[in-house]
Amino acid sequence: MNEEYRLPYFHGALLDEDANKLLINEGDFLLQSKCVANRTSKKIVLAVKSGTKILRIDIQKINEKCQIFNRTFVNIEAMISYYKVNRLECTSGEKVRLKRAIAKGKFQLNHSDIKIIKKIGCGAYGTVYKGLLLRNLAPVAVKRIDCYDKTEKGLIDLMKEARVMQLYDHINVVKFFGFIVDRAPYLLVMEYCKVNTEKIY
Repeated sequence: MNEEYRLPYFHGALLDEDANKLLINEGDFLLQSKCVANRTSKKIVLAVKSGTKILRIDIQKINEKCQIFNRTFVNIEAMISYYKVNRLECTSGEKVRLKRAIAKGKFQLNHSDIKIIKKIGCGAYGTVYKGLLLRNLAPVAVKRIDCYDKTEKGLIDLMKEARVMQLYDHINVVKFFGFIVDRAPYLLVMEYCKVNTEKIY
């Protein structure tokens, strides 16, 4: 597994508009992944609050090391530690020091947090599986957005649904556990209900 997946401040393919809301104070930072032009691979991006702006800086991965502004580090953690002491000097002329790493929120899960058991349905929206939430072995329904040829659109649709589901916490509404965007496929995780349930999706 790549180093970034183990970092609590790696938010995967979280959309910019969602990531920006997390970066409140000067020097707040997190990591995101972005599709490269050919969409067959990902790049890691450092997002950091500087004044009224959110700066996004590409991190190059070279032979298991990482490089930013032609400075090479043994890993991402070493790079973060360096720029907590020294200012980042961007090509735009702005300078900023990393201060506070923004960890994932309570609704941000990883693929390693769930176990898929079996497929239970599919449609134009995607595929639904029965699974387990490993932290408490609770049965869950896992919705996968099927958008192989247009991953970005699938991600946008998923995050729209995730934002709405986070607003509801009611006994008669299906419980929302979270979303998974650390890597594709992107998933929604919610309470598993039998067919005769009276709860609302």
